[in-house]
Order: sequence, then C-alpha cells, then structure tokens
Amino acid sequence: MKAKKVNIIFISVITLAVIVVAAAFLLKPKEAEIQMQGELMQTGVLRLVGLTDTEEAAETLAQSYGIELVSYAQGVAVFQTDKTYEEISKIGKEKGLAELTIDREMKGF
Repeated sequence: MKAKKVNIIFISVITLAVIVVAAAFLLKPKEAEIQMQGELMQTGVLRLVGLTDTEEAAETLAQSYGIELVSYAQGVAVFQTDKTYEEISKIGKEKGLAELTIDREMKGF
C-alpha cells in the first residue's frame, strides 16, 4: 500500500514537471522557436517532444507526422526527424494532430 502511494506521488510530481516545462515552451515567442530550430538543424536532426497517453498513441502520432519515435516514458514521447519545425507544424495543423515542441537540452546544470 505504501509503495502505491509513493508511486502515485512520483507520477504526480513528474506530470506536474512536464506540464510546467510544456507551459514554459509554449510561452516563448515563435521567433525564438525558429531561431532555436536553426541551431538544432545544424546537426541534421530535429528532436521533438509531445504528450500522449500511451506508447501506442505516440507511435501512431509519429506515423502521422512521418517522423521517428525515439523514446516514450510516463506520457512523454520523444521524436526525431530531418524535417524542419515549420514542416512539422504545417503537417500537424493540416491533420489536426497534437502539437509537438522542440526538445531543448538544459545546459549549465
């Protein structure tokens, strides 16, 4: 019983952290998003994150966008693609898909 409570608390904390991080991403100006995309595309690979209920939903989302699912854990899916963020946004809007955001590495920690 105690393990269930700890597990529920852990999942709640992770969920809250994901929501806070997602909100921070959404509040940044679009110009900064596009500038960051340019920096990330220098490697030729754009990494994206999105929230889904299951790994199967993440796989379906990846197929719909035409991108690769890299990992999935506790509702957070990480994808990668050689497409630009503008292409991904256009595909998402046209198909009515869940929005994906650029996966930003936390530097300096």
